[in-house]
Amino acid sequence: MGWLAVVVFYGLNGIDLEARGDDAYDLVIAVATGRAGIDEIASALSDWR
Repeated sequence: MGWLAVVVFYGLNGIDLEARGDDAYDLVIAVATGRAGIDEIASALSDWR
């Protein structure tokens, strides 16, 4: 649900995320397990814009 919320939020603001499925999955798992901090999340999302 979190990933979908990010994609929809970005889309509503005119931004298309261009993340490969594996990269997006890895980020979601890292966030869910606490391995990704805010800086890593922000960096990944910024790279995918």
